[in-house]
Amino acid sequence: MSYTPKILIVDDEPRLCSSLKALLSHQGYEAHTSTGGKQAMESLAENGFDLVLLDIVMPDVDGYQVMDYIDRRSLETPVIFITGHASVDSAVSALRGGACDYLRKPLDHEELLKTVANAVDQKRGNSEQS
Repeated sequence: MSYTPKILIVDDEPRLCSSLKALLSHQGYEAHTSTGGKQAMESLAENGFDLVLLDIVMPDVDGYQVMDYIDRRSLETPVIFITGHASVDSAVSALRGGACDYLRKPLDHEELLKTVANAVDQKRGNSEQS
């Protein structure tokens, strides 16, 4: 029996959430969406995820606060930040904050899929070593 990785997509743009969910589902992932940081934290509390694709700028709770929530709960869930407000400073902040990667919008689907696959494989490898 094969395992299907669960991915949480968090972005305040519902259209982007839907398109990423379709893309990842087509690749064999179990994709879930949240359109805000508060909703994402509720989903994280209720479900275990193998990866979170996380927007930085959201109106209710920003991506850095969600990342802090993940860290405080020791969820050991890798995070890939996605943002339209890309800068060197925001990339450095995201990576220093514990993100495993950082992607700029508009997202290149091939780059996204490679980054997701690498993060899922790395998490699976770390879980098997534990």
